[in-house]
Amino acid sequence: MLAICYLASSPSTLAQDLYIKDGDSFVLNGTEIRLWGIDAPEFEQECIKNQISYPCGQVSKMALESLMAENMPICTKKYKDRYGRDISQCTVGGLDLGSMMVNIGHAVDYERYSKGFYQHEQATAQKRKSGLWTGEFEMPWIWKRNKI
Repeated sequence: MLAICYLASSPSTLAQDLYIKDGDSFVLNGTEIRLWGIDAPEFEQECIKNQISYPCGQVSKMALESLMAENMPICTKKYKDRYGRDISQCTVGGLDLGSMMVNIGHAVDYERYSKGFYQHEQATAQKRKSGLWTGEFEMPWIWKRNKI
């Protein structure tokens, strides 16, 4: 079953109805949404750039906030995960949020679930050395597994 969420795009509504948790998840009108097909660093995750640690999880969250600064997302639910989150493909201004996050290098293609849907965007980000690809990082799913 597909569910579509529509919201007004005024800045005041944005602040009231949307809370961004990290680079691949947010709460929209009380519903927790995880972006389908991508994985972003956890909020607490650190990465290395120029031999210096930096909070890449926080940077990833800020990137998602920036992409949604002017428009509320429109989301199509694919399924509900074991944590009760809606796994959804979302757009802002007609553009796929997952695609944009991977393309700017602040998330990676989560091939286990996407089956390579965002592999082109990831290859582009790697080639340009965008976001995470400017330094060293642990894949988010590995970082999570090692921290739990």
